[in-house]
Amino acid sequence: MVKREKWILYKHTSDYERIKAVALDVKNNCGTNVSDTERYRMQERLAALDMYKTRNPKERPLDAISHRINTLEYYMFGYEEKKKNSKRFIFSPLGNLFLEHINGPEKLLKIFTTMLFGIQFEHPASGTPACFQLYPFRLIFKLLTDERLGCRLYNAEYAYFIAFQKNITPESYDKLVNDILEFRKLSKEYVADLMKKDEHTYVNCVYEWQYYTQKLLKTVGII
Repeated sequence: MVKREKWILYKHTSDYERIKAVALDVKNNCGTNVSDTERYRMQERLAALDMYKTRNPKERPLDAISHRINTLEYYMFGYEEKKKNSKRFIFSPLGNLFLEHINGPEKLLKIFTTMLFGIQFEHPASGTPACFQLYPFRLIFKLLTDERLGCRLYNAEYAYFIAFQKNITPESYDKLVNDILEFRKLSKEYVADLMKKDEHTYVNCVYEWQYYTQKLLKTVGII
């Protein structure tokens, strides 16, 4: 278990096509109904498209399909409305716009980037502690376009600095950039020793960072 409070970036799927398939299914086949009964039907429909595979075919648990729906909520496609006898997924304007242009990759890139731009901590779908009050992807995108950093961020820099950033101001942003630049002057051996002091936490951070930079954001075409 990670004991230090840090960013929690939702990472249950890095398959962009699967995210699109789930969004389309909820909109077109469920009629926004995401009750447990409908989730079982979703399993069957997505399995037929080779977009879903359960680890337990006999019991068919709903954990994985529920994570898919939570993924839509995290990326600002909409939110889940729970009432006494029903569960509905209410699409946001951005979610509807995404589906409207589902076959237009250039427009989807802009829409999905806007979704990420709007993600805010604390976030009800991610479990990030309330002490974090910022827009995580706005900070990431700003750092990735900062010429002082060569428009680059490395695994260790995200793990050591960014994942613990609780808020951001113009002053704290400049300090963060300077801290990263100083960090780059350290030897690999010294950085490794720093990471070993809280190895489990830093490994978890690197895993989340790689999930986004090497899978999702790259697949979408953002980086």
